[in-house]
Amino acid sequence: MRSISFRVTLAVGLCALLLGCATQTMVNSSASAVAPAISWIVQVVDTGASTTINGSGSVTAPRGSQVRVFIHAKSPSGVKTVTDGTFVDATWTCVSSGSLAQGMDATLAGATQSQTPNAQNQVDEDLVLFQVFSTGFDCNPGFKYSGGSIDIDAKATNFANKSTTASLSIKVPK
Repeated sequence: MRSISFRVTLAVGLCALLLGCATQTMVNSSASAVAPAISWIVQVVDTGASTTINGSGSVTAPRGSQVRVFIHAKSPSGVKTVTDGTFVDATWTCVSSGSLAQGMDATLAGATQSQTPNAQNQVDEDLVLFQVFSTGFDCNPGFKYSGGSIDIDAKATNFANKSTTASLSIKVPK
């Protein structure tokens, strides 16, 4: 495993940027609470290309780019936390001219965004976790990049502790 800084973590809530647009709801911690739905917005910074994925899925990003990932959790019962886990995995392969391959990886720290009820026991229906990842995967001298990915597992939980999970794979072709 290589210890490389592949991303800048900006664990900020997009809801803070959209403060006037947030829908407030009463906290529902009963058995009737609706588990959050997860969607992803993935944007390649250099090109501005953006893709939205509901649930799990994959996207392709060019090598050497910065990729913004918004994990959006929404529930009419309110969302307590959204996380991309303890770790985010980045893996890639480098090959030599003699067909010798090196598997490379980096384990990146995950992030969490959460909210607490206000004095009226209300919260936002939406919670967003924002991160930036780099696809600048390096190879050792004598080896050429042949492909890789960044794999993210998200989990969103409401105030009744009902959770939803979803996965995103950012494919980085050669």
